[in-house]
Amino acid sequence: QPDEEGRGAVKAMRTALANQQAAGELEIDDDGPSVDERLDRITARTVVASGLADDPDFDAIAHHLADRIAGARYAAFPGVGHLMPVERPAEVVTLIADLLKA
Repeated sequence: QPDEEGRGAVKAMRTALANQQAAGELEIDDDGPSVDERLDRITARTVVASGLADDPDFDAIAHHLADRIAGARYAAFPGVGHLMPVERPAEVVTLIADLLKA
């Protein structure tokens, strides 16, 4: 579980997102190919992580992304929700460090 600082960070992110949505500042470019159609353009080393305590749809999306991005690696975090860096910072740092070493 996130500590008090982590919960505060989550609350701040939700508030900022809600404010952007309310102000109409979030714009999505609908022109051109979809994101899914562009995944094969990614050439950077990639790891797609999923917190298994999150909504199952997010894990399905993570699997899809890992399958569509060439050479991508899927990483599961059992017992973790949507905010892996807040809930398991050391494990996320290790995951990223391992990716950069590869």
